[in-house]
Amino acid sequence: AMFSKSNAVKGDECRGELTRFYSPTMGPASPAVAESVCRGIEKEQTSYSLGARYDISRRTSLKMQVDHVTAFHNTPGFFYFAPGGSGPASGTLSDDESTEVITVNINTAF
Repeated sequence: AMFSKSNAVKGDECRGELTRFYSPTMGPASPAVAESVCRGIEKEQTSYSLGARYDISRRTSLKMQVDHVTAFHNTPGFFYFAPGGSGPASGTLSDDESTEVITVNINTAF
């Protein structure tokens, strides 16, 4: 079993730093530029994971993991690809939204 909480980028800190950085060259436009950049990299989520391994034979094992992911704080979390698409995720997920990710794999040594 595992628990993880990830706060990769805090939006308010990012916006403040970039606004100060862009101010000398962009003037009044710097807050809008900072918002655009920070919104694209802001990610937050909490994950709970439970995994199991079963040895089918000496050389083959079956692994399964279930992740419960929540607490996005109006970010896309660490979901990079949008459903049905191949680009960066767009939109945000609130604290009330959650998802389960189920991973199953078979490992074999030849």
